[in-house]
Amino acid sequence: MLPLLKALRYAFPQAYLEAMGYAERLQVALGEPYAHQISSIDRRGLEAFFVKDSALPTDLVKFFGSFDLILSYKRDPEGRWTENLRKTGVRQAYTFNPFPPEETPVHITTYLLKTLAGLGVEVEEGAPKIYPPPWAREEAEKFWKENRLPAEGERAVFAVHPGSGSLKKVWPPTKFAEVCRGILEQYQGHVLLISGPADTESVRKVLAFFPDKRSPLLVDNKPLLVLAAILERCRAYIGNDSGVTHLAAAVDLPVVALFGPTDPRIWRPLGKKVKILQAGTQAVGFNQTGPRPGSFYRGLEQLEVGTVMEALRSIL
Repeated sequence: MLPLLKALRYAFPQAYLEAMGYAERLQVALGEPYAHQISSIDRRGLEAFFVKDSALPTDLVKFFGSFDLILSYKRDPEGRWTENLRKTGVRQAYTFNPFPPEETPVHITTYLLKTLAGLGVEVEEGAPKIYPPPWAREEAEKFWKENRLPAEGERAVFAVHPGSGSLKKVWPPTKFAEVCRGILEQYQGHVLLISGPADTESVRKVLAFFPDKRSPLLVDNKPLLVLAAILERCRAYIGNDSGVTHLAAAVDLPVVALFGPTDPRIWRPLGKKVKILQAGTQAVGFNQTGPRPGSFYRGLEQLEVGTVMEALRSIL
């Protein structure tokens, strides 16, 4: 969504722009060149907007009605959500399917930008960018010093994220452990093992392979902007198809992204330093659309450690 917010901000420079969604994720969309303000979709009374002829809460009617334009990216097959939005007095309200049609797979960012065509908004294709604020970079600096990580120009620090929101998208932890060991041995560097709320088991299995002191350093449940600031100080990143992988690409970090059942033509992180590996296919570079015709998904366990390490070497 970041390129879409940027396009709106530039098309209507005098306008006030607010982004509504899950507040924790929306942190990355607050401030220039994105939203002036963010608000949570977890608001009491919002459920009334999904019921036909419902009595709408006064505070939400006032909130939505204060806008000139609402663009909603939400499934609304019966039109109730959109109909109720328009009852609030908002001048214009449009609802779009949040995902591109399956029969014409295009990258999700390209699809979202195309929805602005009806507003006469000129858009430029580009990779999403995240700019950690000063306070987040101060937290990253503090983390660096507390863990005695090397300064820029010394031994490299690599980031590895072994988790994802779905187990089908997770490369085996045993192979992530081999990659971590390979980085420690081949590059004489440091490995940051990224962990979020859904990654506990995968991270535990990786760390079980390192009983000695020479092990990855755990980065556990950091706020998104702090994690972004930590990642931008690293040399490179390896991870599954996950939000953290997109975060790494958005701070311009060289990225090796491992794809299994999901389609990289739609969901790959964008960036000139991104290398995509998909089970059953060869590596996919930034300028390629996706897996080769006739390729197939065999399970992420089919990806070999050597293939991932070679992809890492190619982006360094």
